[in-house]
Amino acid sequence: MEIKKAEQHDIVVLELHGRLDTATATALEHEFTQLVAGSRTKIVVDFAEVVFMSSSGLRTLLLAGRQIKNIGGKIVLCALQEQVKNIFEVAGFSMLFEAFATKAQAIEALR
Repeated sequence: MEIKKAEQHDIVVLELHGRLDTATATALEHEFTQLVAGSRTKIVVDFAEVVFMSSSGLRTLLLAGRQIKNIGGKIVLCALQEQVKNIFEVAGFSMLFEAFATKAQAIEALR
């Protein structure tokens, strides 16, 4: 999985590409740890290019969401592919994270 990071003012956008599974979740966890350490509190995770997500990816998002919330921040998601969206819904994560159809909508929600 590849992670591209972009910033728009005080909002960090993480664009994920590939599979978010046991082998790649550690890289995303590391990225979130750095953001928390830097007190970055507004994060958009773009799933437009994520083709698969395992329970390890869900766990990473859950932990990051808690950490960001503890410092007064928020993580929002965008562009969930149908397969990944179904995983979120079955796992109950659609109640934990706001998800938007586009990156622009997600960014606007954090402003």
